[in-house]
Amino acid sequence: MRLEFKSLGIWSVVKVGFVVNLVIGFVLGLLMALFMLPLMALMSTLEPSAAGGFDPTAFSGPIMIIVLPIMYALFNAVFGTVMVLVGALIYNLVARLLGGIEYEVGILDARDLIAAVQGPPQTQPGYGPQQGGYYQPPRPPEPPVQSQPTYQPPPPPQPRPTPPPTRPEDTRPPDDHPDRPEGY
Repeated sequence: MRLEFKSLGIWSVVKVGFVVNLVIGFVLGLLMALFMLPLMALMSTLEPSAAGGFDPTAFSGPIMIIVLPIMYALFNAVFGTVMVLVGALIYNLVARLLGGIEYEVGILDARDLIAAVQGPPQTQPGYGPQQGGYYQPPRPPEPPVQSQPTYQPPPPPQPRPTPPPTRPEDTRPPDDHPDRPEGY
């Protein structure tokens, strides 16, 4: 089955992009801090700058491990999210003009999925390569194919039974009942 991405939801792309960029920025900041520690240790062995200038070793150590990941995460979250937003807008424009990205979806058979999860068949004693191959457990029997029932039209409606003939005294209206007084 062939499908096509016609457009991307801008708000969903921004939400996912923000979280992904925040995590990536934090990890990159942590790696940067860990790689900068030896450099800062090397710089601390050099002579301090004259005339009270900026001392680069002041931000070494634990402060860098705390500050750099947070700063990288915030910077990457803001600017990376803006770039993801621009990318989604450009994709929606190009997809509207030229068509979206096509992809194909297939349906797996349940046995293929089970075989992929279980991995290759296990060997059993007496069934090695020298005895003719690996042991393969028997497949369960195929379920019987049930044919679709043919359409049976409903039986025709039965005619109503005819009521028994009535006597003339039964056909009088209820007001003419002889036992009832007049005007009652």
